[in-house]
Amino acid sequence: MMPKFPELFGVRTSSIHDIRDRRTYDVAKKLPHGSGINAEWTVEEKNDRILACNSYETMDEHGFYDRWQDFCLSIPKTRPSEFKLHFTGDRSALRRYPWLRDYLEETIALSLEE
Repeated sequence: MMPKFPELFGVRTSSIHDIRDRRTYDVAKKLPHGSGINAEWTVEEKNDRILACNSYETMDEHGFYDRWQDFCLSIPKTRPSEFKLHFTGDRSALRRYPWLRDYLEETIALSLEE
């Protein structure tokens, strides 16, 4: 079976063939990569929302990557700019990097605006 939309670099679903909605594809295409968001995005369609998950890779004081902070976005298909950010898993990175929420929200908002 041919995918409805071309494959996206750094984005996976249970199968890329699962993306059936053009809005979901367009949002997935805009999700940021790099600057700490170094893992592969997972994207699922959930009725009127998109669930997109990734991890932020933090650095220690010497500039080495030291831990991951997992997060998910709940993105309305009709208003992607109104996404909600939720942290999952071990939250130790949040204690060490209290600015992380603001950074991720700003980075993601800017990428979804493009």
